[in-house]
Amino acid sequence: MTEDLTEKEFEIMQGYDESIVEYYRDIELHHKSILELVGSEYGPKILKKVEKFLKSEGEDCIIGKMKIVDKSYGEKNKGGGFGFYFVDQRSEGMEGDSWSGEFYLPMPDGKFLEIRFEM
Repeated sequence: MTEDLTEKEFEIMQGYDESIVEYYRDIELHHKSILELVGSEYGPKILKKVEKFLKSEGEDCIIGKMKIVDKSYGEKNKGGGFGFYFVDQRSEGMEGDSWSGEFYLPMPDGKFLEIRFEM
């Protein structure tokens, strides 16, 4: 298939690939800074709980940028290392076996760490 591409089409695809790599690099750096903020603002115990939660939910399912927010949405769930957390999720696609949404992990000051996901 690649031999059928014109030089211009190949350049466009290459530019797209590079932009995707940059997008994920940006998200990774952002997540690192948010986790550093969680550690410095809330302490190492909370940071460990967040990291454990991310591993348990599958870090490859996390999309977009995590952020600290004032309000949570969704259903309250028990567990997650926090006693409780909230999940606001939606079904994606026609089959109903794909989900996207946000996790909201409670922080000690009443705020929440919002984590977007797709599964």
